[in-house]
Amino acid sequence: MAKRLMVLISDSLSTIARKGEITPRYYNPGELFEEVYILATNDDEVTPAEFQSTVGQAELSLRYVPLPTHGFLSTLGYQQFLLNRWAETGVRLAKEIKPNLIRCYGNGFNAYMGSRIRRKLGVPMVVSLHVVPDKDFQPRTFLGKINSKALRRVEQPALRSADHFIAVYNPIVPYLQRNEVKAYSVIYNAVGYSAVPKQTYDLHRPIRLLTVGNQLRDHKDPMHIVEAASELQNVELKLIGTGNVHEQLMRLARELNSDARCEFIPAMRNEQVLAEMQQADIYMFNQSMLGISKTVMEAALTGLPIIVNKRPGGALDELNADWLLQVEDTKDGYGRGIRELIQNNTERERLGRAAYAHARETWAPQDMESKVATLYQQILDRS
Repeated sequence: MAKRLMVLISDSLSTIARKGEITPRYYNPGELFEEVYILATNDDEVTPAEFQSTVGQAELSLRYVPLPTHGFLSTLGYQQFLLNRWAETGVRLAKEIKPNLIRCYGNGFNAYMGSRIRRKLGVPMVVSLHVVPDKDFQPRTFLGKINSKALRRVEQPALRSADHFIAVYNPIVPYLQRNEVKAYSVIYNAVGYSAVPKQTYDLHRPIRLLTVGNQLRDHKDPMHIVEAASELQNVELKLIGTGNVHEQLMRLARELNSDARCEFIPAMRNEQVLAEMQQADIYMFNQSMLGISKTVMEAALTGLPIIVNKRPGGALDELNADWLLQVEDTKDGYGRGIRELIQNNTERERLGRAAYAHARETWAPQDMESKVATLYQQILDRS
């Protein structure tokens, strides 16, 4: 009988496709499974052909189980006995599919459903965490705080029942420890398969600055990067990504009379992004969250010198290292960092080569994929 994997996600697949964030075998590491069933907790339908590469040669099937309408109200703040009615749809699908393993990307409503399947049918479950849930997204409004507190009810079942957790970067580990999770591994995202390392660190004219990622207020806002680049001569800034501050960033570039030197590209396929990185001179990134961004990992795999903002972190913050340059999260901070790397050829090359060496040792994509496939096989063997 074919080995079957049931993947539960909360993400919008059409958004992933629109951004071009398609990673080979992302949902089927090592092509361990012959059949992969992706179940999304939304009604955002896409064609399977768009995501075939994410499962390799496996047969792909897509299913959708949207959350209840007005979910917070209709479940009285995500009360479990009411959420279970919705989650039973996933249990019925699992009975039909008969998966050997469940993988949940994130511990949200998808993992809540997964934990229900785990409890009812005994199918082993692996959950990956991609943020630090109680640190990265601190609500600021009264309603936001109420919703955040209610979501803890959604998180708890998987924390108790999952066979294994994958932390995709080190700062997630204290969260798992605070919740007394015993079975976990740190396995970075497998990214940058087609990254080509830089062969020269000679600067282009004009100098090419690059930043890639969502453009989000409070979380990933490159405003200070735009401001800093606008004050420098013989510099071009390319921003790939979009979000709720995208239009504001373009207005800012116009107001600073640098729109001719700032190119905004809302979306680009991943292999093209990696090609842009290979041709850039300096990579820059901004975020408030504790972990390391996938685009910073890809830039490191390309051997780019990298500038990031300092963040309130902890002992396990990967960015407290000598393979990148940390600056104050201000216009002047980024400006000083850019000028330092432009003027100091030796340091610019040292940073790029150090980033590449660290990336190959720490998160080479083939190694990360192999680690997940090995973990899956160990759990299958035990079950």
